[in-house]
Formats: sequence, C-alpha cells, structure tokens
Amino acid sequence: MRQSECTCLAVCAALSTALSCNAIWGIFEGEIRDDPATADGSGAGTLAAANYPTRILADATFVYWYSDGAKQLQRVRTSGGAPETLADSTYINGLARDRRAIYWTTWHTEELPASVFKLAK
Repeated sequence: MRQSECTCLAVCAALSTALSCNAIWGIFEGEIRDDPATADGSGAGTLAAANYPTRILADATFVYWYSDGAKQLQRVRTSGGAPETLADSTYINGLARDRRAIYWTTWHTEELPASVFKLAK
C-alpha cells in the first residue's frame, strides 16, 4: 500500500476500527488490538488496555483513541509500550489526523459549546 493510500484510509476510520500502513487496529472488549489477518500473521495481540474506548484512529507510528471512562485522548506506539495521555476532554465526538496534528471535536454541553481542538503530534 502506498503511503498516500494509507493516510487517506486512516482518516476514514470508523468508531471501532482504524487502519495503519501495516495493520487494522480495533477495539475489542475494552482493549486496543491488532487484527491477525492484516498484521504479521502471528495472531491478534493486545496493544493497550483502555477504559471504555469509543473512538480510534492510527498512523504508521501510533494508535490514538478516546477513553470515555477516563475522559482522555490517549495514544500508544504501534510497536507497543505504555499508553500516553494527550489531553483531558469530555464528550469527544470525532477524531481525525494529518501529518502534523490530531484533531477532535466535542459535543455541546451545558458547560461548553461544541468545539474543534488541534494538538501537534
């Protein structure tokens, strides 16, 4: 797959599945896991435990998700490791990325208007 195709596909990720250039990442029973059919064939593996993940996307280096239970935007390297918290944010509606940043939108609440946020990678 060419890099440009991978970037386009990853932005189009659904609520519970994300593509990177070498794997399909998904949310399974509260964990971020890879799909064995598209990875190296060694079987699905847990990349990170997550607290009620609801949104996910990936690039060649990281898998990003919103943890509804912790109210945090988090990421972990596609090669594994400890998850990192990128931002505290309630009610994330959507995630997107480009080469330079992660973007997310939030729902309108009584406390805050609907917003768009940007965080450099």
